[in-house]
Amino acid sequence: MLIEYRFSLGDGYYTGESGLPSWFAGAVADINEMFRIGQPVAVCYRWDDPSVNRLDRSVWHDLEGL
Repeated sequence: MLIEYRFSLGDGYYTGESGLPSWFAGAVADINEMFRIGQPVAVCYRWDDPSVNRLDRSVWHDLEGL
């Protein structure tokens, strides 16, 4: 399952996608309940090329308790 996201920086919008970590995949009851459109998430990106990006690990760790 992939999660697609969009984020903005001073020079425009960028998109990315992330798959669920293997350790997390079995715990997913309803991904739409965990991630809502418009919900802020932390994204790591290359400062010289923001099109190279990924969701920060904290996103998954924040969901572990759900």
